[in-house]
Amino acid sequence: MTTNPPKQAKTATQNESVQDLSFKWLILLLAIVAACLNALYFMNFNGGWGSQADFGAFGDFLGGVLNPILGFATVGLLIWSLKMQMNELALTREQLSLTREELKETKEETALSRQAMEAQVTHLQKEASLNELMRLISDLRKQFQDLCNSKIKTDDELINIVRLMSNRFMLYPDEIRDLKILHLLYEESNASAYKSQELIVYLQNSYEYGTIKKRPTQWHELETLLIQFGGLVIKYHQLSSNPTFANIYITEAKRMLKPFNRVFVSETVTMVQGQIDGILLQAKQTKLVD
Repeated sequence: MTTNPPKQAKTATQNESVQDLSFKWLILLLAIVAACLNALYFMNFNGGWGSQADFGAFGDFLGGVLNPILGFATVGLLIWSLKMQMNELALTREQLSLTREELKETKEETALSRQAMEAQVTHLQKEASLNELMRLISDLRKQFQDLCNSKIKTDDELINIVRLMSNRFMLYPDEIRDLKILHLLYEESNASAYKSQELIVYLQNSYEYGTIKKRPTQWHELETLLIQFGGLVIKYHQLSSNPTFANIYITEAKRMLKPFNRVFVSETVTMVQGQIDGILLQAKQTKLVD
């Protein structure tokens, strides 16, 4: 903060002291003049008071002497008054200048304070958004895990395909009976879809039939979850100030998207996966540069 107010008070006190001193000297000068005139009168009349004519002559004498003195004193007082007014005006200008500087400093401090508050509000909003994204990501992850552990709805064609696979990849009866999405897409098991082109075609046909008939299947539900999860992860990466931590979510999303898209080749999933691959590539290049 500025230290100008004490300086202004000191200057004003000094000016008041000068004015008091000048006024005292003026009174003293007038008193000396009056004493001298009285001394002249009594010296001329040998200490007596004199006659009426003497008083008249003395009055003329005083008028002749005091008129120029009082006229000079009046001019002097006028000059002194003008000088004091000029000094006060100069002091007022100085105070106005200091006040403008104080206002400028106050304005700058207010602007800095406003910027700090806006930055704090922005940070809190960002943290709130990140926390909400983390909560949604966690919910979608749970839904994804539950869906992957659900049993696949089978029909005769699927059972025949799996039985053929059992002869080639040694599938056990329990694996055929409890076949889950997890087994077909996300596990390195004998029932993995990428091991049988017939199974891939069957899953693709099932997905396309559900799309045409507008009857969502387990695969459509899984696709929706994956798109939502990928979108939230990308949004989190954009907001997060910790790319290393955000890249953990990005890598997880890639592991979830890639097996699904290898079988169904979804246009939307492909777009999300491309964005995620771009983020991971950029992170790798940045790490190499660093």
